[in-house]
Amino acid sequence: VGSPGGPGPGSPSLSQSLNLSGPPGIDCAIGCDKCKFWTHALCEGFSLKDYVAITQDQYLPLRDGFLCKMCRVEILTPIMHALLAMDTLDMFAEPVSEEMAPTYYDMIQHPMDLRTMSHKVEGGYYK
Repeated sequence: VGSPGGPGPGSPSLSQSLNLSGPPGIDCAIGCDKCKFWTHALCEGFSLKDYVAITQDQYLPLRDGFLCKMCRVEILTPIMHALLAMDTLDMFAEPVSEEMAPTYYDMIQHPMDLRTMSHKVEGGYYK
């Protein structure tokens, strides 16, 4: 996360100026640390309060950097393929149904399966 084109000598960073804009004409933009693509903070699900914290390097979920949706998909897809390959018995391939395990949802509050994870990876939902 930083100012467009990177901070130059003598130029204030976003956190110093508290300027809530990215490249000219794009308000509240966040730059991808991998491809340098700019995306709107609200489109990524960040609130204005989150954005201000990001510009001040105080938003802990992004302490290691920000990746745009395209880069997240690119990085996570091979990992997802590896996970799918490891499930040779398809034990985690599909969501558990009530028919398969009637009390499953009594014990498991937030179930997860590889099909659901694959859809989330493809959609860029993991951040």
